[in-house]
Amino acid sequence: MADLVPPMSIRAGVTLGVFGELKKSPGSSDSIARRICLGSVKLRALLNVLESLSVVRCDQKDIYHLTSLGEFLADGDEVISKVFDLDSALGQYDYSVVDLVDVCRDKGSYFTSKFGKDYWQLVESNAKDRSLVASMSSDTAVFDADQLVSDEVWVSVSKVIDLGGGNGNILIALAEEHPHLHGSVFDLPGRVESARELIGKHRLSSRLEVVGGSFFDYVPEGFDCYLLNAILADWSNSQCIALLRKIRHAIGDEGLLLVSEVDPAAGLEDPNVHLKMICSAEGWVRTPQEVYDILVKSGFELLRSSVSRDRFTHLYRPT
Repeated sequence: MADLVPPMSIRAGVTLGVFGELKKSPGSSDSIARRICLGSVKLRALLNVLESLSVVRCDQKDIYHLTSLGEFLADGDEVISKVFDLDSALGQYDYSVVDLVDVCRDKGSYFTSKFGKDYWQLVESNAKDRSLVASMSSDTAVFDADQLVSDEVWVSVSKVIDLGGGNGNILIALAEEHPHLHGSVFDLPGRVESARELIGKHRLSSRLEVVGGSFFDYVPEGFDCYLLNAILADWSNSQCIALLRKIRHAIGDEGLLLVSEVDPAAGLEDPNVHLKMICSAEGWVRTPQEVYDILVKSGFELLRSSVSRDRFTHLYRPT
């Protein structure tokens, strides 16, 4: 349980390209070291550990080969492989728990401490990471989309903006269920391109649009309803309040804010995932009361609250 060598060796093998190079052709530790520009002594030590983990094997001529498990790490599922790649944002997200002690001591999140930017900014800065994150979102399977789509608020509004809407899945579902709705997906510039493609695929470009930007910089004005779906859990209280005050400025006096989050009382949250969330982004899965408290501090009053299956939904108006 205390040994960090095995998990770090797998990550090193993926990140340094050891598995990919062995897939091209087996070789001795010296030849592989030359091919990927690493020190031979250090690589040999790494290969010895990888052999003990049954991801590589060494034959009688001291030539290293991939095992079936090693082949999977070399060219398996892209998402799974990237979890082990410390040169990717997804790999760094998984790795963020190495800073758990400092995070618990309130010294900041792993990403802001190491990179000077949050996780989503890091994803935005790399085209491969943006593409990978986009590919992880399905255009058909959206978590609890039906609960949002059936909310009664949509009957009384005509123009909605999904803040942090990613691929546009939720907004598309809303538009297909409620033909009178028009709206926008607002997210980081690199993320909304996938939303644009998906909106076109669903032939909704005449009613839906995408807007690129950071909601910490500004929030677009002119919408009847602003939607925050599973957004607040990514951010600290101070970050949430900063975002909500941007919304309060944009929403005017008559607009509505619909907030939907996973209900921790449902017991769905994987404790490992929750801990990574805290380490990487300083956010956490909040109770309905905790969400209410930060909304009130940000200039909103609660109109109604509902709990359905695995999530709760709050409808707010500005005070």
